[in-house]
Amino acid sequence: MRSLLVLFFLLGSVDARSQQLPLLKEALQKGSLSGLNEYIIFNKEVFAHDFPENSMYWRLYREVYPGCSEGTLQIVYCEPYSNWRHKVYPLRVQVLVRDSTIFYYRIMGQDSTGRYDVVRDSAYRQQWLDEFSAGFSSVYGAAPDWNYLFIDSVNYGDSCRGDGTPPDELLRMRDYVRTANTAALNAWLRSGSTELQLFGARGLLEMERKNRPLPPRTHDLIRMILSKQGNINYCLGGWERRIRISRLREPWMPVTTE
Repeated sequence: MRSLLVLFFLLGSVDARSQQLPLLKEALQKGSLSGLNEYIIFNKEVFAHDFPENSMYWRLYREVYPGCSEGTLQIVYCEPYSNWRHKVYPLRVQVLVRDSTIFYYRIMGQDSTGRYDVVRDSAYRQQWLDEFSAGFSSVYGAAPDWNYLFIDSVNYGDSCRGDGTPPDELLRMRDYVRTANTAALNAWLRSGSTELQLFGARGLLEMERKNRPLPPRTHDLIRMILSKQGNINYCLGGWERRIRISRLREPWMPVTTE
């Protein structure tokens, strides 16, 4: 009962941007992942028909640890204000899901710089959120850092941005390996951000090949991360895309062709 009271108490007022999407808010409040996906399937065609710029899709959806997932839904909604003009309202919806139930969501709008830093609406079920934190700590041996959840700006791979520039995280990983900074690599491994976890795993395995053996617990974590369900941001040969985690054969190897 307490968690439900918290859920409904936090709904609060929402400005005109998310008022244009009442069915989205309703689907989120019901807490059904299948209901939210039905909303997406039904409405993305309607949105696209209204304006070519309109869109609605999952940017990322993947496990944080077995049984609990994070997702970021991108929505671009256009509102006409004259015959040939319209305003564009981009939104991102962040969700945490367990057993197909949404127990946390946050609708984010853009600030004046274009960053998604403005909270339009949010709600959570306190008991489920506490259980998520406990489960995270049990799996990773550390409390969850919310700064590492819902990150979708990191690309895992060797060459990005068209010109083949190595991602910053790869350069940092190589520096950690060179200086034998196992603490930094282990922090990435336990961060909850899958792309950073893969860089951490890759660095630790490279160090192991240099005669710095890893404990069995670390190998177990790496296997769990590679077996996650969902997708990641990936770059190779200058192209960037989202791929299923299962397509990675090893943290340091290219994707499979399957």
